Amino acid sequence: MLGQLGDETYLETLQGGDRARRKALDAHDEARRRLLELEVALRIWFPERDTAEFLKVFFAGPVGDDAPAMVASLEAMGADRQAKALKAGMALFGGRYPASDKRAKQMGSWDKPSKLGLAVQALAPEFGTRRDFTEALGRYACATESVRDWIAEARSRMGDDERLNWAVHRLVVAYHFNGGAEEVAAGLAKLPEPYRVVYLVRLAAGEVINGGVEQFFSNSSGATATHAVEAFRTIGLDRHADILAKGVAMFPQPYEPDRTKRYAGESGWSARDDALSALTDDWDYDAVERAAPVYARREGIVPE
Repeated sequence: MLGQLGDETYLETLQGGDRARRKALDAHDEARRRLLELEVALRIWFPERDTAEFLKVFFAGPVGDDAPAMVASLEAMGADRQAKALKAGMALFGGRYPASDKRAKQMGSWDKPSKLGLAVQALAPEFGTRRDFTEALGRYACATESVRDWIAEARSRMGDDERLNWAVHRLVVAYHFNGGAEEVAAGLAKLPEPYRVVYLVRLAAGEVINGGVEQFFSNSSGATATHAVEAFRTIGLDRHADILAKGVAMFPQPYEPDRTKRYAGESGWSARDDALSALTDDWDYDAVERAAPVYARREGIVPE
């Protein structure tokens, strides 16, 4: 639920930049604002899955300008571990904390980070994982009455589609499949079928919406392609299943889930990429948005 509220403010940020974010945050009292500011920051600079570079992303961008305020908020919330790590990161830049462009320059490029850049990255274990951070936010939300009541009221207004989106987002964050065919199949088998079907459908649809069918296959999500074909058929979207099946058939068979092996020896845009992109023209976006919730309700997996 907190993530859903954070999404609203995050969208304000995307649409109007820092000024819009500030305006959206100022509509809340101090306790809510503190929590939402960190939640929005989480979405901007902390990736869905843990990487060693996330603190460098934070300090290299404009959101890092808010580091002093974020440290204060983290301390006020009792998130001492994260506050201490951010403080240590700020200290690496010297006595006067510089603006984002200077911080980025001091840390070097992504391929060749400077000693400072490596030192920032080395603080990642001190800060903890994305899960550590979100759990710290959750503890504060549960312990703060005004925030707890606000979240409960907002949750009561959520429709089935929003609840399903919340559940799918958590699945996408928690489950990331790669490797060979057996590893991917074994990982997916850990999910009960209805959750697996919705996960596969929304994962593929999200990639297609963002960058077309070619993006689905060229990203790590392409590891699930053959399983996604079955998932779309399960919810009655044969048209979408056929589109992905055509994409699978464009690669050497049997289809290789591991992206590195799937694209081994290739570089640059290819004729196959053109063909995969062309498949997007037949994709019915609205049909997925209609069918997935219907299936989820029928299977009883929409969160209460």
